[in-house]
Amino acid sequence: MAPIITLVIVLGLLVDVVVHMRSRSQDSGRLSSTQLTCPSARSAGLESLASSSPGVAVQTGRSLFFDSRLSLDGSVSCASCHEPSRAFTDGRATSVGIFGRHGKRNSPTLYNVAYQPRFFWDGRALTLEQQVQIALTGPNEMGMTERALSMRFESFSPEVRRTLGKPTLASVSAAIAAFVRMLRSSGSRVDLYLYCGERNVLSQQERAGLRLFLGKANCVRCHTIEAADVSPLGGARAFFTDFRFHDIGAGDSFDPGLADYSHLSSDVGEFKTPTLRNVALTAPYMHDGSLRTLREVVEFYDRGGGKNGQVDQAIVPLYLTHSEEDELIAFLEALTSNSQGDELAKEHAKSRRRQQ
Repeated sequence: MAPIITLVIVLGLLVDVVVHMRSRSQDSGRLSSTQLTCPSARSAGLESLASSSPGVAVQTGRSLFFDSRLSLDGSVSCASCHEPSRAFTDGRATSVGIFGRHGKRNSPTLYNVAYQPRFFWDGRALTLEQQVQIALTGPNEMGMTERALSMRFESFSPEVRRTLGKPTLASVSAAIAAFVRMLRSSGSRVDLYLYCGERNVLSQQERAGLRLFLGKANCVRCHTIEAADVSPLGGARAFFTDFRFHDIGAGDSFDPGLADYSHLSSDVGEFKTPTLRNVALTAPYMHDGSLRTLREVVEFYDRGGGKNGQVDQAIVPLYLTHSEEDELIAFLEALTSNSQGDELAKEHAKSRRRQQ
């Protein structure tokens, strides 16, 4: 991949190549649900994998996502750690659960999680339903039990009770997962530039940042925007993550990461690559929220990563100039597209006012 990308950059034909690639139909059965074409980029919607979920289940899950009665002390809901206005993160270094208990991990965005093969920073959950149930029952998260859920169920709306029938943690998790699968983000200015041929939508500084992203900074190595079976920048899987686990030496303290569940010494300190979509809204950064700003993140990589653990060999000093750092940050900020989150935040605020 790197030689091809380098060749494109050297020839100075990046935009022409991208526009040409998007003008061709990439008809692949297994990728069809993730094709990012100009119309879908413009309308800010990757195709949802929740199309097979009954609409009533999605609506029930949406209601439950904002319901603090699903926490043992009634103080937090899913939305407490995944605020729609913050691209479904919470702005804290680490999440805060019941009784004010702090977790040890930063809350990641929920956008496009329907396409993930594993969940949590350390990959402990293999399905979205499992991920939701772990959060519901975690002692530092929502702490819910089957007994507490059953006792509170009569206080839920008739629609929720009718949909779930006899409530269980599994049925509640399934409903919330159906809603979360509907959360998708595309349609950023970067998408319009890459896939719609809108040449003027990115500034000169942002275009320079894109060249750094693909070239000197080599961010694209892990924050991928292509699939193995299509040409570079084809956009078949424009998630800006490889969904894999890497040790970049981040963190203020030791954390085994993936090794906690794989029990392999080679996995110590490895965490899942986060998406860069809406990254300007999801500070602070890294698995423990130890980097406060995008500037700190870029400087971290410019130094060659951190010193914790067995740092990936690809993490090397970048020797970026200050102007190049500015360009890269400008490009990352252009990946913002939180229209779905903003809309949900407004609707939830209106619903709360009606209930008061």
